[in-house]
Amino acid sequence: MRVINIDYRFLISIIELKSPGSEWSAQIKSLIMLKYDTKENLKAKDTFFYKKLEKILFAN
Repeated sequence: MRVINIDYRFLISIIELKSPGSEWSAQIKSLIMLKYDTKENLKAKDTFFYKKLEKILFAN
């Protein structure tokens, strides 16, 4: 399993650029906010969460 450490605001901006205002982007932003830690980093360690992000970020 891979671990990513990304600033959550950067990730949200990427999602908004790929599909502004869509229902799935709102769901993913909610998921991101659940993983938001006090250092303002996204620490995605569980496989489901990472796979979902990977699918969105690296989709053609």
